[in-house]
Amino acid sequence: MVKIIENIVLSKRISTSIITFIKVKMKTFIYLIFFCLFFTKSLQANLVWQRWIQESDTQEICKVKQDYAFKTYYTKKENRDIWLFGSNANFIEGEYWGVKYRDNDTFKQKPLFINGNVVTQIKYDTNDKSDKIELIYGFNKQLTKNELFECYKNNVVKTKINFESYNVFTQNDLFNGLSDNKKISAYGFLEIPKFKECKGIKKHPVMFLIHHAGGSIMTEYKYYLQRNCIATFEPKIFFSRGSPRNEFDPDADIQWTTITQGAVDSLKAIDVIAKNKQIDSKKIGIMGWSYGGSVSVEAQNMFNLDVIKPKNRFALHIAYYTYCYQYENTKTTDAPLMIFSPKGDKGEKTRNQVCHEWIKKISVDKPQKQIVDYENALHNFDGQPIKFDSGTVPDSQCRLYTDNNGNEWVLPDDPDFHFNITENGGWYGRKGDSIKRARARKHCWEFESFEAGRNQEAYEDSWERFTNLVEAHLIPFN
Repeated sequence: MVKIIENIVLSKRISTSIITFIKVKMKTFIYLIFFCLFFTKSLQANLVWQRWIQESDTQEICKVKQDYAFKTYYTKKENRDIWLFGSNANFIEGEYWGVKYRDNDTFKQKPLFINGNVVTQIKYDTNDKSDKIELIYGFNKQLTKNELFECYKNNVVKTKINFESYNVFTQNDLFNGLSDNKKISAYGFLEIPKFKECKGIKKHPVMFLIHHAGGSIMTEYKYYLQRNCIATFEPKIFFSRGSPRNEFDPDADIQWTTITQGAVDSLKAIDVIAKNKQIDSKKIGIMGWSYGGSVSVEAQNMFNLDVIKPKNRFALHIAYYTYCYQYENTKTTDAPLMIFSPKGDKGEKTRNQVCHEWIKKISVDKPQKQIVDYENALHNFDGQPIKFDSGTVPDSQCRLYTDNNGNEWVLPDDPDFHFNITENGGWYGRKGDSIKRARARKHCWEFESFEAGRNQEAYEDSWERFTNLVEAHLIPFN
């Protein structure tokens, strides 16, 4: 039985995110807003289409001139008479959207507008039997591209970068080094800006952009960075393992693509990017959202760097609405870390709490390790609004901790219920105290409904802080 929680576009034309809860024998997809976990089936999502959306060139960048919103609907091939809800598309004055054109759109009549997870056209023919839009929030005039946007031509040189990495699962896989893990060829895309403002820059700073568990980044940040002559690198952590988003397979040795895996990829890629003659190896930053935010935090923890041993280190770490693992080894690099942490619901309060605990431990003599709270904001506060009928929401006792032997623990406040996940065979093992295991799962895997999406106050404050950090540590002219 499949329960569809929310469809955010199923058609091959507009594919953003499909969230379901499903139990099947085959592999299922996982949508992770750490530690908010969704088991999802792809519903036959077109991998080629997903790859095109994420990896094809963005030809224009468009600034929204006025607020605007609509719902999208689609039909299935087998029944064109029934319209199904796709998603809401919300355009906010001042934000930036990317534009792509498909290869068969010779005369560029059907631009696709992309912002994070959202991919949509803004107009369909009245006789289109497969897609349509419906204005919402009191808007009564369908806007054209020129009415809604002010656009400029994108001007970057995009290069696919291959790098060596390894398949790992938890921190325990790193304890004895990388050599006993499977080596793979991973990849990502380096984009070097060529705008007229960047003329004369011989070596560009670069920001690693780490996607959330749905496989996308929040693209507005990329456009800001590139217009300020900062190159970007997007490691394709999931696509390097054959999937457009995080994937869960209960029968596999590596059951999903963990935060540790993302940290390994990022720390293996940094040396490859640093060798590029057009890159300033002293000005390499890393930022991410949700899953990607956790990767950014992990990339400054010496537990990981001592094993992976990159020759280069990140000069700046930024994390949005993230979860923080805790370690017995509290050593980190000296680079600034900024966590933007909402507190608007139970799950976000937990993430905020454990990140405050970690920041307190690592900032004793490093005041550049910081966290900013947003009291009423939710997950994805810089993105589109989303409502989930069911997803895992951790409670305040879900404190994940790795000791110096590489063992991962759940450490609730009561020490009598501390649970060694590693020694007891993992989350799905059958060893050890079954009562403690059940309690640990309840702390970290309880299912509840929740909402996520834009909080303008949190967005504007975090954006100002983000740009200040970038100007202080990465801008090439400083």
